[in-house]
Amino acid sequence: MEMQTVIGGLENIDLKIAHQLYPPAYWPTIKQDAKSTSAIWLSEDVFNELSKTRQATLSFGLTDSNLFGALNTARDFADAIKELGGQAKAAQKDTDTDWTKADEDYADMTLKVNGQDVKVQVFKARNWYGEITVLNNPQNPLILKMTFNPLAAGAASLFKGQALLPSLLGYEVTALEGVQ
Repeated sequence: MEMQTVIGGLENIDLKIAHQLYPPAYWPTIKQDAKSTSAIWLSEDVFNELSKTRQATLSFGLTDSNLFGALNTARDFADAIKELGGQAKAAQKDTDTDWTKADEDYADMTLKVNGQDVKVQVFKARNWYGEITVLNNPQNPLILKMTFNPLAAGAASLFKGQALLPSLLGYEVTALEGVQ
């Protein structure tokens, strides 16, 4: 696993009602429409549902071919996503892969904000695709970490792309600059 910084731009992010994320690995290097997603934030609807009922429907956007962009031309990625899609489809016979449940407890996390270490309150939520760590702030419910892990959902021995996709699709925000 290696750290990479990629710059891109999304416009028209839906922070009101979207129930789908747009993983950073899929972001284009040019400005593009967010395609009815909330990018790496929870929409107001999803944040409220997870805060109040501790459950919501949230697509991590991982198998949405409308979001893949240039990655779709990479053979290893295309093969791994195709296999993941098959596993998700099989899992959907027994479970809603997008049904996301939040932990009851909150935790503290240290985040570097404008160069200073700041303790922030977060909560974790998970679905079939993995786990997210969300800033517990209704005005800025930023997903600080996404861990792609369908292995926890029982797909371990069936999933050949298990090395490629977790390193590509998982991310962690450790610092924020220009925050007021």
